[in-house]
Formats: sequence, structure tokens, C-alpha cells
Amino acid sequence: QYYSNQWGLNNTQFPVRDIYAEEAWDIYKGNANSIITIIDYGVDNTQNDLSGKITGGDQEFSTL
Repeated sequence: QYYSNQWGLNNTQFPVRDIYAEEAWDIYKGNANSIITIIDYGVDNTQNDLSGKITGGDQEFSTL
């Protein structure tokens, strides 16, 4: 529902900033056994679709 707010998924204003997500979805849609890594302090691990899928929790990092 928030796709239109994700400007990087289909950035027509600045095409060089587009991550070509729509084209990638045509190639691979993933599966339940896929493992990905996200380094982001803004992940809401209370979301139902993330329940039991988040590990780690190291918040001791800094930006150089």
C-alpha cells in the first residue's frame, strides 16, 4: 500500500537513482528460505510479516 512512497523503486524523476525493483520482480520473487541482510535501526520488528524472522539486534555501530 505504500509503494508510491518508495521513490527508489521506480524513480522516474531521477532514473539514475532507480534500483530497478520492478524489473527484478520479473526475474525473481524470492521464497521462504531466502536469507537477506538489512542494516537499519528503523525496522519495526512488531510487524506481523517480520515476526520470527529478525535476528541480531546489535545497535552499537556508528557512521564514519
